Amino acid sequence: RFILAAENEQKDAGASSWKTSLSQDPDPITALKSLLSDIYSSSSNPIVKGVNNVKPAVLLVFVGKYHSNSFPEIVDELSRYLESNDMSDTRTLSMIGGGIVGGGIEVDDAVNRPAISMLAGTVDASSIELFGFNELREPKLPSEGSSVWSELTSTSSSGNRSPSYLLFSDPWGPLTQTVDQLTTEDDRKPVIAGGITCPQYTEPTLALDSTLFPQGSILGLKLSHTLGLQAVVAQGCRAIGPYYTITSCERNALLELDGEPALMQLMKLQKELAEGDGRDTIGTDSVVLVGTSSYPPRTPTPASGKTTRNPPSDFLIRQIMGFQPNKNAILVGDQLTEGDCFRFHLRDAQSAVDDWELMLSRVQQERMFQNTGDSSEETNCEPVGRPVAAIQISCVARGTGLFGTENVDLGYGKQLLGPSDNTSNEAPIAGLFANGELGPVGIAGLSSSSSSSNSISQNSSTFMHGFTAVMALICDYTKDSKPQSDDDNSITAPFVEDDSAWQ
Repeated sequence: RFILAAENEQKDAGASSWKTSLSQDPDPITALKSLLSDIYSSSSNPIVKGVNNVKPAVLLVFVGKYHSNSFPEIVDELSRYLESNDMSDTRTLSMIGGGIVGGGIEVDDAVNRPAISMLAGTVDASSIELFGFNELREPKLPSEGSSVWSELTSTSSSGNRSPSYLLFSDPWGPLTQTVDQLTTEDDRKPVIAGGITCPQYTEPTLALDSTLFPQGSILGLKLSHTLGLQAVVAQGCRAIGPYYTITSCERNALLELDGEPALMQLMKLQKELAEGDGRDTIGTDSVVLVGTSSYPPRTPTPASGKTTRNPPSDFLIRQIMGFQPNKNAILVGDQLTEGDCFRFHLRDAQSAVDDWELMLSRVQQERMFQNTGDSSEETNCEPVGRPVAAIQISCVARGTGLFGTENVDLGYGKQLLGPSDNTSNEAPIAGLFANGELGPVGIAGLSSSSSSSNSISQNSSTFMHGFTAVMALICDYTKDSKPQSDDDNSITAPFVEDDSAWQ
């Protein structure tokens, strides 16, 4: 077991404070020192104030692949800095990404461009808990039913809210098993977000404090009590063609759609689109993806009394891995379920933009109806979480390679986060471009009540995505943390540097 909880609880724990910084210095140690100087420099910096008052802090460090060979050296130097400056209570979680986000920019080519970013926060000691496991080595993944899972899923410090979790795994880590164990059996599903690191061969890509975790590891940050997550997932594709029902499948082999061979249905769709208006075509350079979703429950029609089944609005996107011509089957990068709804999708920049706009609209709608009061016995509602920072996890195939310009995903993250109240004007958003993105389908965690089951636009289940951007909003639930005003809640024009990206 390897769980580290921040200690030294405060008698008067206020709202958390966050700051981000990024360095592109080619020397890793110089870059690290520059970041630490920026994070802990100004005496008016709320991060510094928190540390000087012996208030625990958490520090997330994102290292680009350009510096991957120096990852152990970076982790060691960071640990020595914190120890020598009487900040041993600061907990650190470090990882390697294919691209880096922080300091107000995205560096999506972190293989050829040096980049290290940090997100630092002062937090209530009881609100965070860090943990790490490995598939085969110590600290090993706890077995099912272990008391470790009971402690990690405990809601005793969160009132009616389930804890939230940030999870970061290398490609060989026990991610699925960890998500399964953290997903409680009751109606209050936790909000989980995160991603998969980008390894350089088999060297470690994860570190918890000064400890490097070997291949096959996963690290986590539990948020509870005064902190929690709201997760927003934007896809990078658009649906084409009709809705189908999966009528036959074998594991990841899609055999039939609406009773017809799946491959024949795809070829039929390709022909129909070619004869159409030309907006949607499946050519040799097209990236065709598939989307699956469970149908919503049937609803009665008042006039006839019959039940109807509306198609879902959100789909879990998966790659086409290949074909089985002898069976007219399509091989999909996930297990399939008969009876699920199915649609083909095309990946493109405009679809990614459109989905971001849809997610922003949904978030705005949810926030309009959130409870504006504090938790009380009369209202039986939790305080509304105020977004104070964000972790961005974007697919390595996004960024300039998809949009043709920088900072598109980050720009939407800034809109979700709202105006920053830290000492700098930069929104505290940091993160990485990942090999896989973990989160819900759509949005989760924005309901002000203990259960979000009545929200049509929220999904508390957790999935591994591809080609998506996950924005994990860290929210403050202290009593003095007020929700945004209507003015702050408005959705403005996208933040981009090149207007042509939207055309």
